[in-house]
Amino acid sequence: MQGQGRTALAEHAANAKAVAADKSLVRARGPKWDQRDRKRGVVPEGLRGVDREAAWGYSAYDDWVYGFSYEVIVSATADDDAFPLLVSAGTASTSEHKTLAAKIPHLPACTRYVLADSGYDSDPAGEAIEYEPDPRSRCGRGGNRNRTGGRGRGRGRGRGRGRDRAGRGQRRTGRRFICPSQPRAHGPTPGATRQRGAREVARQRRWERHRFYKSRSGRALYARRRQSVERFNAQFKQLFELEDRVWHRGLDNNATMLAAVADSTLKYPNGSLTKSQEKSGTGCRFLRVW
Repeated sequence: MQGQGRTALAEHAANAKAVAADKSLVRARGPKWDQRDRKRGVVPEGLRGVDREAAWGYSAYDDWVYGFSYEVIVSATADDDAFPLLVSAGTASTSEHKTLAAKIPHLPACTRYVLADSGYDSDPAGEAIEYEPDPRSRCGRGGNRNRTGGRGRGRGRGRGRGRDRAGRGQRRTGRRFICPSQPRAHGPTPGATRQRGAREVARQRRWERHRFYKSRSGRALYARRRQSVERFNAQFKQLFELEDRVWHRGLDNNATMLAAVADSTLKYPNGSLTKSQEKSGTGCRFLRVW
């Protein structure tokens, strides 16, 4: 399935220079299982048909939902249809940070911008998207040595060079992670207090992502998210009747259903193929399901 996606990109049927990620919640079949009872593994008497494999999750759009979730990454090119690239299914409580991390290695090589809402805001995600190990660097091979020949930072002059060494052994990927920064409990969003070593490098990189998001170019790119993945999710749920609840009980059954839907020819509610699908003739058969 992933190979057909590469073919669609190679034939210019889809453009993945900018992609958008989003997680959507779908209610489980049956009654809701109270979180306190679920943690104890107790099903109250009279509560019949509860799906024990579902979980509680929250989103600003769906509010609290007892059920399942799916995450999709679609192309977000201006003036073109959203072309689905990667998808995964899980419970409603599945962390966006973990699911996105699993997809980053599978992003198309042509991708330069990854758009996501504030629920995805994390330094590890930004680092994984924007930086990679530099094969030309010797940093990390056998550890750092100070001038006395010992391993590690040591004391004295070696201690002052910790900030300079932090971040070495990495290079830019040429990509940008465009995501609103969530406020931090201890202070300003990216952090205004200078740190040391790796923490200072991470702080500076976070500031750089924040500045680009606030820039005119960053805001214009981020606006594509609403036009692409949010619109795709709304049409996807309407087409496959997922606006109210999932089709089946259990995580495996719903994941299988999602895979079958992804492998079919995805049409929009008006019954016509998207422009990209008409060009490639592949529909959505190349979606990858984790």
